[in-house]
Amino acid sequence: MDDGKILIIHLSRLGDMVQSLPALKLLKEERPHSVITYLGVEDFCRILSDVPWIDKLVTLPWQEIGSIVGELSEGSLGALDRLWNRVPELAEEYDLLVNLTHNWGSSYLSGRVRARQKRGRVFSDKDEIVVSGKWGKYLFAMTRNQKDNLLNLVDIYMGMAGVRNRPAGQFLPTDPELDQRCASQLSDLGVRGGKLSVGFQLGASKPGKTWPVENFIKLGELLFRRLGAQLVLFGSERDLALADRFHEQATYPFTSLIGKTRLSELGSFFKGIDLLIGNDTGPIHIAAAVGTKVVGIFVSTAYFGVTGPYGAGHVAVQSNYPCAPCLSSTACYYPLCRENIKPETVEQGVRLCLGLDEEIAAAGPEAGLYKSSFHTDGTLRYRLISPNTDGFLPWLRSLHYLKASVSQSLWNDWLGLRSDSVDVEVKGKDLRTEEILAAIKKACSSYKKIYEDGRTLCRKIIDQFQRDKPDIPLVQVMIGSLRQIEERVRDLECPLSILKEMHEYYMAEMEPCNFPELAHKFLEKYTALRDIITSFEITLKKYNISNQEIRKERV
Repeated sequence: MDDGKILIIHLSRLGDMVQSLPALKLLKEERPHSVITYLGVEDFCRILSDVPWIDKLVTLPWQEIGSIVGELSEGSLGALDRLWNRVPELAEEYDLLVNLTHNWGSSYLSGRVRARQKRGRVFSDKDEIVVSGKWGKYLFAMTRNQKDNLLNLVDIYMGMAGVRNRPAGQFLPTDPELDQRCASQLSDLGVRGGKLSVGFQLGASKPGKTWPVENFIKLGELLFRRLGAQLVLFGSERDLALADRFHEQATYPFTSLIGKTRLSELGSFFKGIDLLIGNDTGPIHIAAAVGTKVVGIFVSTAYFGVTGPYGAGHVAVQSNYPCAPCLSSTACYYPLCRENIKPETVEQGVRLCLGLDEEIAAAGPEAGLYKSSFHTDGTLRYRLISPNTDGFLPWLRSLHYLKASVSQSLWNDWLGLRSDSVDVEVKGKDLRTEEILAAIKKACSSYKKIYEDGRTLCRKIIDQFQRDKPDIPLVQVMIGSLRQIEERVRDLECPLSILKEMHEYYMAEMEPCNFPELAHKFLEKYTALRDIITSFEITLKKYNISNQEIRKERV
């Protein structure tokens, strides 16, 4: 890969920003002479000032851009244009632009930047939002179907940046002098070395994503009494009310640093403890980035499969409720999944993370435990720890996870993540595995029939326009049939939910035009989508599904 000028745009929250750093680190390793410019949010980028794989850091204050990077609203374009004129780096020309952000404003800015190659969500020349590249399409298609995905956001960012997926090691360097000062401060507060030290991150960016503070208090009692843990509370000034409730109710010793630390110090403080337990929010990703073990609690819209802390040996706790995680558009005002994860289950996760139990006891029926490790294809995977499936919710959790494992194998092969073995979760051919595989193969046949019918129609339309006297009434009938092809895709109910979203992103790439040119464009997109199905069918052959099993149509 040639070196050159690279612009990374990431105008999002702290956690997602930290999860972009492994991709930058590996990008710099593969292109050591490149010049990488990173455009991010000033409030969160304070921890990036000494990151060696960022050559130029350009920041924008959140209070200025927060209202214009979302969806289009009155005044957005004018504000974005003023922002463009104020940031000279946006007017430069780049060899590669990667927009890692999900929002409308970053898409508009990406469309205006001059770059030889663009990846991610960008505006086209016709002011239409398109998603460039396989990985970018997968990211946005997956967000509405998270349960069918087990690919960590870090690995998706790596794919979008064009680097080979592999472990990135510690990817957030800290100042050794600051490390020492923070360690000394912890010692002065009574947090001694040689004894288990556990941090609690009580808050989150959204109240709905926070585990109740009463559960943290109960968990602290369990860890103090059973493991002799030294407990340290972390959080910003916004979490002071949570700290007050903790002070009022906790009956055991602890140290509170809530509201007493700067963002730039968090990594150094986390280096001074053995484990951090927290909600899915930026600090747990900072802890993982500096090498500290993490137990993450995922409620509401948070999903371990996407935003689990990056690195091997972390543990995620997720509700077994069928609706978890919920979509942002349908999130509960007061998520019940926050209440149903018991402190005893999180304690099991702590023991699992610390390697204290050789054989972890089964988690409670209300939640599942997942532990991270690196897959043979170089990606991170959170694997379900499931000694038994007694009860409906654990059984359902196991079924959903198995279905996601099969789906992920298909998408990983299409994305180019070639593994040297069949996924361990789907090696054993029990009845459930056979049912899932049979249903997916049947869905592949349905999709392939639709796309082959669409390709045939497109060729017939093109053939008519190549004649001296096209049969216009016949062409109109075929155009109507082409519309029905699209309706067949929308109406198809099957396990390949991500593919339906992928279809929409491929179709969005087509610029407005008339027939017969439009028929050529449809033919191109139907061919690309059929090729996805062909890739799936090749992967399914790994599982040796017999025709007899398919005909049973168990699902």
